Amino acid sequence: MSFLSHKDRDSNYRRLFAEELRLAEAAKQAAVDQSLSLEQLYPQHQELAAQYEKLLRTTIKLSRISDIQGKTLKEQEQEIQTAHENLKHLEKLRQQLIADISHELGTPMVAVQGYVKALLDGVIQPEDKYLRLIYDRVLKVNHLIKDLFLLSTYQANRNHFDHQQIDIDHFVSSVAEKYAPECERGGIVLEMEAEEEPLRPKDEVMIVWADPVRLDQVFENLIQNALKYTGAGGTIRLRSEFQPKYEGARLGHWFFKITDTGIGIDDDEASFVFDRFFRSKQAKGIPGTGLGLAITKEIIQKHGGEIGVTSKPGEGTTFFFLIPAELINTCDGKSRSKILGG
Repeated sequence: MSFLSHKDRDSNYRRLFAEELRLAEAAKQAAVDQSLSLEQLYPQHQELAAQYEKLLRTTIKLSRISDIQGKTLKEQEQEIQTAHENLKHLEKLRQQLIADISHELGTPMVAVQGYVKALLDGVIQPEDKYLRLIYDRVLKVNHLIKDLFLLSTYQANRNHFDHQQIDIDHFVSSVAEKYAPECERGGIVLEMEAEEEPLRPKDEVMIVWADPVRLDQVFENLIQNALKYTGAGGTIRLRSEFQPKYEGARLGHWFFKITDTGIGIDDDEASFVFDRFFRSKQAKGIPGTGLGLAITKEIIQKHGGEIGVTSKPGEGTTFFFLIPAELINTCDGKSRSKILGG
Protein backbone atom coordinates (compact mmCIF):
# COMPACT_ATOMS: atom_id res chain seq x y z
CA MET A 1 0.00 0.00 0.00
CA SER A 2 1.48 3.40 -1.07
CA PHE A 3 1.01 6.65 0.84
CA LEU A 4 0.98 10.23 -0.58
CA SER A 5 3.29 12.87 0.80
CA HIS A 6 1.89 16.08 2.30
CA LYS A 7 2.99 17.94 -0.85
CA ASP A 8 1.20 15.48 -3.15
CA ARG A 9 -1.99 15.57 -1.06
CA ASP A 10 -1.95 19.43 -1.08
CA SER A 11 -1.57 19.42 -4.87
CA ASN A 12 -4.50 16.98 -5.25
CA TYR A 13 -6.76 19.08 -3.02
CA ARG A 14 -5.94 22.22 -5.02
CA ARG A 15 -6.89 20.51 -8.29
CA LEU A 16 -10.12 19.11 -6.77
CA PHE A 17 -11.27 22.48 -5.33
CA ALA A 18 -9.70 24.81 -7.93
CA GLU A 19 -12.92 26.76 -8.57
CA GLU A 20 -13.63 27.30 -4.90
CA LEU A 21 -10.09 28.53 -4.32
CA ARG A 22 -10.33 30.92 -7.28
CA LEU A 23 -13.53 32.47 -5.95
CA ALA A 24 -12.10 32.76 -2.45
CA GLU A 25 -9.01 34.55 -3.78
CA ALA A 26 -11.15 36.91 -5.88
CA ALA A 27 -13.36 37.78 -2.91
CA LYS A 28 -10.30 38.31 -0.77
CA GLN A 29 -8.75 40.64 -3.34
CA ALA A 30 -11.98 42.55 -3.77
CA ALA A 31 -12.22 43.06 -0.04
CA VAL A 32 -8.66 44.39 0.02
CA ASP A 33 -9.24 46.74 -2.89
CA GLN A 34 -12.53 48.04 -1.43
CA SER A 35 -13.19 49.37 -4.91
CA LEU A 36 -16.43 47.40 -5.45
CA SER A 37 -19.85 48.50 -4.24
CA LEU A 38 -22.20 46.21 -2.31
CA GLU A 39 -24.21 45.69 -5.51
CA GLN A 40 -21.06 44.55 -7.29
CA LEU A 41 -19.97 42.26 -4.44
CA TYR A 42 -23.34 40.55 -4.01
CA PRO A 43 -23.12 38.32 -7.16
CA GLN A 44 -19.66 37.18 -6.13
CA HIS A 45 -20.98 36.51 -2.64
CA GLN A 46 -23.82 34.37 -4.01
CA GLU A 47 -21.48 32.38 -6.23
CA LEU A 48 -19.03 31.89 -3.39
CA ALA A 49 -21.83 30.70 -1.07
CA ALA A 50 -23.03 28.21 -3.71
CA GLN A 51 -19.51 26.87 -4.22
CA TYR A 52 -19.04 26.67 -0.46
CA GLU A 53 -22.23 24.60 -0.16
CA LYS A 54 -20.93 22.36 -2.93
CA LEU A 55 -17.64 22.06 -1.04
CA LEU A 56 -19.46 20.99 2.12
CA ARG A 57 -21.43 18.32 0.27
CA THR A 58 -18.25 17.03 -1.34
CA THR A 59 -16.46 16.98 2.02
CA ILE A 60 -19.31 15.02 3.63
CA LYS A 61 -19.32 12.53 0.76
CA LEU A 62 -15.55 12.06 1.03
CA SER A 63 -15.87 11.59 4.77
CA ARG A 64 -18.48 8.87 4.30
CA ILE A 65 -16.34 7.14 1.67
CA SER A 66 -13.37 7.29 4.03
CA ASP A 67 -15.45 5.79 6.87
CA ILE A 68 -16.69 2.96 4.65
CA GLN A 69 -13.19 2.20 3.40
CA GLY A 70 -11.85 2.26 6.97
CA LYS A 71 -14.61 -0.08 8.17
CA THR A 72 -14.07 -2.44 5.23
CA LEU A 73 -10.34 -2.50 5.91
CA LYS A 74 -10.91 -3.33 9.59
CA GLU A 75 -13.32 -6.13 8.65
CA GLN A 76 -10.81 -7.56 6.20
CA GLU A 77 -8.06 -7.38 8.80
CA GLN A 78 -10.34 -9.18 11.29
CA GLU A 79 -11.15 -11.90 8.74
CA ILE A 80 -7.46 -12.40 8.01
CA GLN A 81 -6.69 -12.56 11.74
CA THR A 82 -9.49 -15.09 12.31
CA ALA A 83 -8.31 -17.24 9.41
CA HIS A 84 -4.77 -17.08 10.77
CA GLU A 85 -5.93 -18.20 14.24
CA ASN A 86 -7.94 -21.06 12.71
CA LEU A 87 -4.91 -22.23 10.75
CA LYS A 88 -2.77 -22.11 13.89
CA HIS A 89 -5.41 -24.14 15.76
CA LEU A 90 -5.62 -26.74 12.98
CA GLU A 91 -1.84 -27.02 12.79
CA LYS A 92 -1.67 -27.50 16.57
CA LEU A 93 -4.28 -30.26 16.34
CA ARG A 94 -2.38 -31.89 13.48
CA GLN A 95 0.86 -31.89 15.42
CA GLN A 96 -0.95 -33.20 18.52
CA LEU A 97 -2.55 -35.99 16.49
CA ILE A 98 0.79 -37.05 15.01
CA ALA A 99 2.43 -36.97 18.43
CA ASP A 100 -0.41 -38.99 19.96
CA ILE A 101 -0.32 -41.59 17.22
CA SER A 102 3.46 -41.95 17.47
CA HIS A 103 3.36 -42.27 21.26
CA GLU A 104 0.22 -44.28 21.90
CA LEU A 105 0.47 -46.72 18.98
CA GLY A 106 4.07 -47.57 19.75
CA THR A 107 3.52 -49.94 22.69
CA PRO A 108 0.77 -52.18 21.21
CA MET A 109 2.47 -52.34 17.80
CA VAL A 110 5.79 -53.34 19.37
CA ALA A 111 3.95 -56.12 21.21
CA VAL A 112 2.30 -57.32 17.99
CA GLN A 113 5.64 -57.20 16.18
CA GLY A 114 7.27 -59.22 18.95
CA TYR A 115 4.63 -61.98 18.92
CA VAL A 116 4.64 -62.23 15.12
CA LYS A 117 8.45 -62.41 15.02
CA ALA A 118 8.42 -65.13 17.66
CA LEU A 119 5.87 -67.11 15.62
CA LEU A 120 7.92 -66.74 12.44
CA ASP A 121 11.14 -67.78 14.20
CA GLY A 122 9.44 -70.80 15.75
CA VAL A 123 10.11 -69.56 19.28
CA ILE A 124 6.42 -69.97 20.09
CA GLN A 125 3.77 -72.09 18.42
CA PRO A 126 0.65 -70.57 16.80
CA GLU A 127 -1.55 -71.41 19.74
CA ASP A 128 -4.89 -69.73 20.41
CA LYS A 129 -3.60 -67.77 23.38
CA TYR A 130 -0.91 -66.06 21.31
CA LEU A 131 -3.24 -65.40 18.41
CA ARG A 132 -5.73 -63.95 20.89
CA LEU A 133 -3.04 -61.63 22.30
CA ILE A 134 -2.16 -60.42 18.81
CA TYR A 135 -5.83 -59.91 17.98
CA ASP A 136 -6.44 -57.94 21.19
CA ARG A 137 -3.47 -55.66 20.47
CA VAL A 138 -4.64 -55.01 16.90
CA LEU A 139 -8.16 -54.34 18.17
CA LYS A 140 -6.81 -51.82 20.66
CA VAL A 141 -4.87 -50.05 17.91
CA ASN A 142 -8.01 -49.93 15.77
CA HIS A 143 -10.07 -48.41 18.62
CA LEU A 144 -7.29 -45.95 19.37
CA ILE A 145 -7.08 -44.73 15.76
CA LYS A 146 -10.86 -44.41 15.52
CA ASP A 147 -11.13 -42.45 18.77
CA LEU A 148 -8.20 -40.20 17.89
CA PHE A 149 -9.70 -39.38 14.52
CA LEU A 150 -13.10 -38.71 16.07
CA LEU A 151 -11.70 -36.45 18.78
CA SER A 152 -9.61 -34.50 16.27
CA THR A 153 -12.61 -33.89 13.98
CA TYR A 154 -14.65 -32.63 16.94
CA GLN A 155 -11.91 -30.27 18.06
CA ALA A 156 -11.42 -28.98 14.52
CA ASN A 157 -15.20 -28.48 14.03
CA ARG A 158 -15.16 -30.89 11.09
CA ASN A 159 -18.12 -33.01 12.25
CA HIS A 160 -21.69 -32.46 11.12
CA PHE A 161 -24.36 -32.57 13.82
CA ASP A 162 -27.86 -33.60 12.75
CA HIS A 163 -29.97 -31.79 15.36
CA GLN A 164 -33.39 -33.27 15.94
CA GLN A 165 -36.14 -32.82 18.51
CA ILE A 166 -35.59 -35.54 21.13
CA ASP A 167 -38.03 -36.59 23.84
CA ILE A 168 -35.59 -36.94 26.75
CA ASP A 169 -37.82 -39.10 28.97
CA HIS A 170 -38.19 -41.63 26.17
CA PHE A 171 -34.51 -41.40 25.23
CA VAL A 172 -33.23 -42.01 28.77
CA SER A 173 -35.67 -44.92 29.29
CA SER A 174 -34.39 -46.58 26.11
CA VAL A 175 -30.81 -46.11 27.32
CA ALA A 176 -31.62 -47.79 30.67
CA GLU A 177 -33.25 -50.73 28.83
CA LYS A 178 -30.27 -51.02 26.49
CA TYR A 179 -27.65 -51.38 29.24
CA ALA A 180 -29.72 -53.27 31.83
CA PRO A 181 -28.73 -56.74 30.53
CA GLU A 182 -25.02 -55.86 30.55
CA CYS A 183 -25.27 -54.56 34.12
CA GLU A 184 -27.12 -57.69 35.16
CA ARG A 185 -24.42 -59.93 33.65
CA GLY A 186 -21.80 -58.04 35.65
CA GLY A 187 -23.76 -58.34 38.88
CA ILE A 188 -24.35 -54.57 38.96
CA VAL A 189 -27.67 -52.95 39.85
CA LEU A 190 -28.84 -50.26 37.39
CA GLU A 191 -31.28 -47.81 38.97
CA MET A 192 -33.25 -44.93 37.51
CA GLU A 193 -33.89 -42.20 40.07
CA ALA A 194 -37.23 -40.41 39.89
CA GLU A 195 -37.38 -36.70 39.08
CA GLU A 196 -38.18 -34.46 42.01
CA GLU A 197 -41.61 -32.80 42.12
CA PRO A 198 -42.88 -30.31 41.19
CA LEU A 199 -40.23 -29.41 38.59
CA ARG A 200 -42.74 -29.61 35.71
CA PRO A 201 -46.42 -30.38 35.10
CA LYS A 202 -47.36 -33.95 34.19
CA ASP A 203 -48.59 -32.95 30.72
CA GLU A 204 -45.23 -31.35 29.86
CA VAL A 205 -42.51 -33.23 27.99
CA MET A 206 -38.84 -32.23 28.11
CA ILE A 207 -37.14 -32.01 24.73
CA VAL A 208 -33.70 -31.02 23.49
CA TRP A 209 -32.51 -30.25 19.99
CA ALA A 210 -29.59 -32.63 19.62
CA ASP A 211 -27.93 -35.22 17.43
CA PRO A 212 -29.27 -38.59 18.68
CA VAL A 213 -26.24 -40.51 17.39
CA ARG A 214 -23.79 -38.25 19.24
CA LEU A 215 -25.98 -38.27 22.32
CA ASP A 216 -26.03 -42.06 22.28
CA GLN A 217 -22.23 -42.00 22.14
CA VAL A 218 -22.16 -39.84 25.29
CA PHE A 219 -24.19 -42.46 27.18
CA GLU A 220 -22.10 -45.27 25.74
CA ASN A 221 -18.92 -43.65 27.06
CA LEU A 222 -20.33 -42.72 30.48
CA ILE A 223 -22.08 -46.02 31.20
CA GLN A 224 -19.23 -48.18 29.91
CA ASN A 225 -16.87 -46.12 32.04
CA ALA A 226 -19.04 -46.78 35.12
CA LEU A 227 -19.23 -50.51 34.30
CA LYS A 228 -15.44 -50.79 34.02
CA TYR A 229 -14.78 -49.29 37.44
CA THR A 230 -17.70 -50.79 39.39
CA GLY A 231 -17.37 -54.33 40.64
CA ALA A 232 -20.03 -57.01 41.09
CA GLY A 233 -22.50 -56.04 43.81
CA GLY A 234 -22.14 -52.35 42.99
CA THR A 235 -24.76 -49.91 41.79
CA ILE A 236 -25.08 -47.46 38.89
CA ARG A 237 -27.73 -44.77 39.29
CA LEU A 238 -29.09 -42.58 36.49
CA ARG A 239 -30.91 -39.32 37.12
CA SER A 240 -32.54 -37.07 34.52
CA GLU A 241 -34.50 -33.90 35.20
CA PHE A 242 -35.52 -30.53 33.79
CA GLN A 243 -34.07 -27.45 35.46
CA PRO A 244 -35.99 -24.28 34.48
CA LYS A 245 -34.23 -20.94 34.15
CA TYR A 246 -36.66 -19.65 36.78
CA GLU A 247 -39.77 -21.02 38.48
CA GLY A 248 -42.47 -21.73 35.93
CA ALA A 249 -40.18 -21.20 32.90
CA ARG A 250 -40.51 -23.49 29.88
CA LEU A 251 -36.89 -22.91 28.88
CA GLY A 252 -34.01 -24.26 30.92
CA HIS A 253 -31.56 -27.16 30.95
CA TRP A 254 -31.64 -30.92 30.87
CA PHE A 255 -29.64 -32.09 33.88
CA PHE A 256 -28.33 -35.65 33.77
CA LYS A 257 -26.01 -37.46 36.14
CA ILE A 258 -24.67 -40.99 36.41
CA THR A 259 -23.36 -42.18 39.79
CA ASP A 260 -21.47 -45.40 40.43
CA THR A 261 -20.15 -47.10 43.55
CA GLY A 262 -16.83 -47.91 41.93
CA ILE A 263 -13.22 -47.27 42.85
CA GLY A 264 -13.47 -43.48 42.58
CA ILE A 265 -10.91 -40.86 41.58
CA ASP A 266 -8.38 -38.99 43.71
CA ASP A 267 -9.03 -35.28 44.22
CA ASP A 268 -5.79 -34.29 42.53
CA GLU A 269 -6.77 -36.27 39.41
CA ALA A 270 -10.41 -35.21 39.02
CA SER A 271 -9.56 -32.07 37.05
CA PHE A 272 -7.71 -34.12 34.41
CA VAL A 273 -10.29 -36.82 33.64
CA PHE A 274 -11.44 -35.05 30.44
CA ASP A 275 -7.91 -34.70 29.06
CA ARG A 276 -6.95 -36.94 26.17
CA PHE A 277 -5.16 -40.15 27.22
CA PHE A 278 -5.56 -39.44 30.92
CA ARG A 279 -5.78 -42.61 33.03
CA SER A 280 -6.03 -42.46 36.81
CA LYS A 281 -3.75 -44.47 39.04
CA GLN A 282 -6.71 -46.67 40.02
CA ALA A 283 -7.25 -47.54 36.33
CA LYS A 284 -4.05 -49.54 36.09
CA GLY A 285 -4.79 -52.89 34.47
CA ILE A 286 -8.27 -51.81 33.30
CA PRO A 287 -8.56 -51.61 29.49
CA GLY A 288 -9.27 -48.28 27.80
CA THR A 289 -7.80 -45.68 25.43
CA GLY A 290 -8.19 -42.67 27.72
CA LEU A 291 -10.12 -40.83 25.00
CA GLY A 292 -13.76 -41.63 25.82
CA LEU A 293 -14.30 -38.82 28.31
CA ALA A 294 -12.46 -36.29 26.12
CA ILE A 295 -14.81 -37.20 23.26
CA THR A 296 -17.81 -36.98 25.60
CA LYS A 297 -16.83 -33.47 26.68
CA GLU A 298 -16.49 -32.32 23.06
CA ILE A 299 -19.96 -33.64 22.19
CA ILE A 300 -21.59 -31.99 25.21
CA GLN A 301 -19.91 -28.66 24.43
CA LYS A 302 -20.98 -28.88 20.78
CA HIS A 303 -24.57 -29.03 22.10
CA GLY A 304 -24.04 -25.85 24.11
CA GLY A 305 -23.67 -27.76 27.37
CA GLU A 306 -21.24 -28.31 30.21
CA ILE A 307 -19.96 -31.45 31.90
CA GLY A 308 -18.33 -32.10 35.26
CA VAL A 309 -17.34 -34.77 37.74
CA THR A 310 -17.26 -35.37 41.50
CA SER A 311 -15.67 -38.37 43.14
CA LYS A 312 -14.43 -39.94 46.37
CA PRO A 313 -11.77 -42.65 46.27
CA GLY A 314 -13.24 -45.98 47.35
CA GLU A 315 -16.83 -44.68 47.29
CA GLY A 316 -17.59 -43.92 43.66
CA THR A 317 -17.85 -41.27 40.97
CA THR A 318 -20.58 -39.01 39.58
CA PHE A 319 -20.50 -37.53 36.09
CA PHE A 320 -23.09 -34.88 35.26
CA PHE A 321 -23.92 -32.58 32.38
CA LEU A 322 -26.30 -29.77 31.41
CA ILE A 323 -27.73 -29.19 27.91
CA PRO A 324 -30.21 -26.44 26.86
CA ALA A 325 -33.77 -27.85 26.91
CA GLU A 326 -37.40 -26.82 26.90
CA LEU A 327 -40.85 -28.12 27.80
CA ILE A 328 -43.65 -28.77 25.33
CA ASN A 329 -47.28 -29.59 26.04
CA THR A 330 -48.29 -33.15 25.14
CA CYS A 331 -51.68 -31.85 23.98
CA ASP A 332 -50.34 -29.88 21.01
CA GLY A 333 -46.81 -31.32 20.87
CA LYS A 334 -45.45 -28.02 19.60
CA SER A 335 -42.10 -26.58 20.51
CA ARG A 336 -42.03 -22.91 21.52
CA SER A 337 -38.49 -22.46 20.28
CA LYS A 338 -35.68 -24.29 18.58
CA ILE A 339 -32.68 -24.47 20.86
CA LEU A 340 -29.49 -25.37 19.02
CA GLY A 341 -26.53 -25.71 21.33
CA GLY A 342 -23.83 -26.19 18.71
